[in-house]
Formats: sequence, C-alpha cells, structure tokens
Amino acid sequence: GVGRVAELSVTAQAVCAAKMRLPLALLMELVRRSAPAASSAGGGGGPTTWRGLPVYVADGTGVLAQDAAPVAGRYGKAKNQRGTGWGYPNPKLLALFDLEGGFVRRIIALPWHRQEFTCLARLFKALGRGALALGDRGLASFAHLALLLDQGAHGCFRLSRGQVVFGRGRASRRRVRPLGRQDVLVRWQSGGRRPGWMSKTRWAALAGRELTLRQIAFRVRRPGFRTHWAWIVTTLCDPVAYPAEELVELYGKRWQVEVCFRDLKRTLGMSLLSAKTLAGTRKEILAFVLLYN
Repeated sequence: GVGRVAELSVTAQAVCAAKMRLPLALLMELVRRSAPAASSAGGGGGPTTWRGLPVYVADGTGVLAQDAAPVAGRYGKAKNQRGTGWGYPNPKLLALFDLEGGFVRRIIALPWHRQEFTCLARLFKALGRGALALGDRGLASFAHLALLLDQGAHGCFRLSRGQVVFGRGRASRRRVRPLGRQDVLVRWQSGGRRPGWMSKTRWAALAGRELTLRQIAFRVRRPGFRTHWAWIVTTLCDPVAYPAEELVELYGKRWQVEVCFRDLKRTLGMSLLSAKTLAGTRKEILAFVLLYN
C-alpha cells in the first residue's frame, strides 16, 4: 500500500523498519485522534449518546505474543495448576470502547497475571465530563465509582453477589430506600483496606466518604439455561430521568464489546502478535487499533 501511494519501490522489511522508528507517543496520539471523529452517528463528531450521556464500555481480553525474552519477561505466560508456564507470552489488553460505534478510545497492555481493575482508573482519564462508563463484574468498587464522580462522569457496573445489598444491608453497604420494583437506593462507605493499586494519598482523600448509589436487580434469561438474577449498580440515581428498565437494556448492549474484540483479534489478526521486542509489541498493538478505528 505504501509503495502504490508514494509510487516508490519499497520492501516489507523497509516498511517494518520505518514503523519501528515511529515514536510510541505518536501512535498513542493517532489512536486518540482517530476515535472521536470516527464515532459520530450523525456526522457531528463524537460518540453517540444515551439520554444526553456519551456511553463507553471498559473490558479486557488476552492475546498471544512472540516467545522472545523481553516480551516474555514483561507480560509473562499463563501457568497451569502446578505453576508451570508454557507456550507464548500472554499480554492482557484493557480497552475503552465507544458503545455504539465500537471505536477504541484507549488501550492498555498488562501482564497476564495483573487484574484489569488495577488499571481501570487510567482508562477513566479518557472519559469527558458527563460520560457514562459500563463495566462487567470485577470492575465495580467504591474507589472506582468515587473517582468517576470526582471527574464529573458516571458509571454502571454489574455487581458480584458479594457486593449486593440484601435487606437492610450490612457493614459498609446499606439500603437507603426503594425507588421502584427491584430498584433501591443504597449507600456505600469507604471502609476497608486500601486497594493495592491506589496510592495512600488518594485513598486518604476518600477516607470516611459515602456514596449514594442505585442498585437494580433484573432476571437473565437465556434459552437452554436457568433463569437467574443479576444486579447492576450505577451513579445515576434519578429514576425519572434514567428509568431502571432502560438502564438494564443499555447495560445489555455491553456484550457488543465482544464483537469488537473479535474484529480486532480474528478479522484483523491481532490474536498473535509478530513483534519480538517490547517496544515493537506495544507499537504493533497500537497499529492494529489504529487500523481498526
């Protein structure tokens, strides 16, 4: 493609060498600039909105990288029950997508053993004021919701059963009052140990703080499976402006992110990276995302 556009005779090796000379910061900026203009529904620039809120989805996936010493040392390999790691290194990718357009706003490569929620706050920096972030179980915590509110954004995350307020609640999570059917106002406190990913200074700023949140229960029905209950928690506490049924329906669209990852990994071929250096691996991931956007 470069040869045809520039009308020059170039080899694949020369193109690869030129790409390696591109600064990592330049690729990151190109990815950032490629998303806003591309994700407009009506040509106006910027992501589509739900009830006036731009909606984004945070989720993670894994890819394989070349078994070179620098890459394996940074990202590690998946291990079996005996603690032995074989095969290729496994970078774990944490990405922020526009909900409707599916465009990547930001992507972070993590070692396979590191949990996605430890870097979730870094993704929040790509959100503007008034944005709404959707996330699956394991991404909801007091600290993350507080950080979202502090920067003027909102969150809607699925809860694990251990985080759900039943009855009047207990410990640092209490029921306040009902808002509707299977829709209650709850209060979360900052009690407990400091998360390992958060600095002491930032955690001290949250000490003694309370968050008023909204907990909504809904049934999950899938053909061939038992119907079961699930719960989401959100910072959108107005039941009139943000009806519970519409919030549940909106959260259901979060599964669209799996199609986005499929397009990246299978259609574009990012499931197995080819670079053999750490810098090359990072640049290759950003190049795939830029092409995808």
